Amino acid sequence: MSPQTPPDEAPSWFVIQLTATASLGGCLFGYDMGAISGALPQLQHSFGLSNSQLGWVVSILFLGGGFGASIGGPICDWMGRKVTIILTDVIFMLGAAWLYFAGSYEQVLVGRFVVGIGVAVSGVADVSYLHECAPSEWRGSIVSVNEACISLGFLLAYVAGFVFNDKEKEEWRVIFGMAGILAAVQLLGMLKLPESPAWLLERGKVEEARKAVQQINSGRIAIPSDNDTINPVLQDERIEQPDATRIPSPVEAPNIVLSEGSIGMVLTNNNRTTTDDPLQDTYQHPKSEIYDGDSIPSLPMRRGCLPSWLRDFGSNLQSAMYTLCRYRRQVYIALFLSVVQQFCGQTIVLNYAPMIFSEAAKKDSEAAAAAGENVEDSDQDPPDWSTVSIGLVKFVVTALVIWRIEYVGRRTLLLAGTTLIALGLIALIIAFGGSSNHVEQEEAEVSSFWNPLTQLKTFHLALPGVLLVVTGYSMSFGPLTWLLTSELFPTEIRGRALGASTIVTYCCAALVTRTFLSAQAVIGPSKVFAVYCIITAFGIIFEYLAIPDTGEKSVEQIDESLGIMYWWRFDAIALSQIDQDVTTNQRQERSNIEMSPTPSLDSLPSII
Repeated sequence: MSPQTPPDEAPSWFVIQLTATASLGGCLFGYDMGAISGALPQLQHSFGLSNSQLGWVVSILFLGGGFGASIGGPICDWMGRKVTIILTDVIFMLGAAWLYFAGSYEQVLVGRFVVGIGVAVSGVADVSYLHECAPSEWRGSIVSVNEACISLGFLLAYVAGFVFNDKEKEEWRVIFGMAGILAAVQLLGMLKLPESPAWLLERGKVEEARKAVQQINSGRIAIPSDNDTINPVLQDERIEQPDATRIPSPVEAPNIVLSEGSIGMVLTNNNRTTTDDPLQDTYQHPKSEIYDGDSIPSLPMRRGCLPSWLRDFGSNLQSAMYTLCRYRRQVYIALFLSVVQQFCGQTIVLNYAPMIFSEAAKKDSEAAAAAGENVEDSDQDPPDWSTVSIGLVKFVVTALVIWRIEYVGRRTLLLAGTTLIALGLIALIIAFGGSSNHVEQEEAEVSSFWNPLTQLKTFHLALPGVLLVVTGYSMSFGPLTWLLTSELFPTEIRGRALGASTIVTYCCAALVTRTFLSAQAVIGPSKVFAVYCIITAFGIIFEYLAIPDTGEKSVEQIDESLGIMYWWRFDAIALSQIDQDVTTNQRQERSNIEMSPTPSLDSLPSII
């Protein structure tokens, strides 16, 4: 795979400022996700929380994220990208202030739910804004900056937990409150930036879109003054889907066609403009169906038989069912990525790392005391740098993957990363073998079996295990879940597929974080990690047999690659037969309907 040609000119200072300001949303995203790691032990000390309550404190953010993911796309389309980012900053500041002054467990839950909404909506708005405002030659790098900033946000959260760790002073309030400072900085910076030109053009605000293009390009590119044409100033040779959670709507203003090449736009007096870019034609005809020719899923209906809204609902439902059937392999893969990325244990590691390390250090102290060694209280605490190392590893690995992903390949990274996750989970299984809150004779025998096997302290196995899980996730599910999902589906349904995947991801994250502490209290941490390891092992098998490399392939080419994967070999035969049956049935039904006369009012029975 050949590397891309580097741009001839460096981005302007204004583009750098725009990227840095909008990418602060990525830092906020990562910071608020990782802040609970350092704050959780302090919250337990302040409010005397049980394992069940601690699980709710962690998982409630993901429940808020699921709600925010369901409304983020419509809000972003309705209010605009810039205004939505400012709105999320306000939500972050309100959530941070609420958590700082929280006086009870219930108030902490409310604050975490509010922050979860902001996290999800921010994930939609920031990426949309960066993609639509970035110059085409720098778009990939600029959007990647936001991904790197998410990992940077995690690192900042772990550093904050390292610095503010005094349980007696309740410094968890400071950890949560610092997110409000980041949000305020982004809000002030966004006030000086323009709205997305693509969104302005969709709303028919041509003059404002022209001014935004000039501002972003710092006057280096001349923009025509007439209302007929805006040249494609920064148009791509291959235009990507601009938003990870939505399908671009057609331009509402008459005689205007949007060519979504970030700020590369086309205004034309023609009602229809044909281009060499297939995705640009998709923007011009956004209601085109997935099926071509005679296999259009919407069937003609007799007028007067059903209300128009019911006919539309039936047609849309029928189209959705045919589309799901046609792309069911892609749906299975997207569902697999959304579920397994949460049940591989990485979310647990990020949120409960201090408690995992504390349990490992406690077990080592108990073993030393049982051997007659002198154990001090300080020996029962893990090293202060252990949690910070997670954020550092996550940031470095994410940056390296973003830099080399096109050279290594998606499939290779996915398989290698998932394998590292499995190895890390095996290390955690061995480290915590036999440990449980309920000490029984058979558990003691299990523990004695593991200790001669490893001859290592629990912490010395737990730390590498955790870092392997984080490293594997950062090079596989982390960057690839959304990339693969966006590449698997055609433009017409890509936004809906990504939106549904996001909601499933948040729901699974809420489930796994809610149940971890309760499960380990019943069966022990080793068996919980064993469950995650089994799921990950099945994931490796599925990835090897079912997921091809999608790099530099069209949707049709990916579909052909799926057909030759062993997992889908027989499914491809069934899918071909279904397509034939669908086409035959639709032709027959259309023929029957066209041959049937439409009943007149006189022929209808009287109800009087």
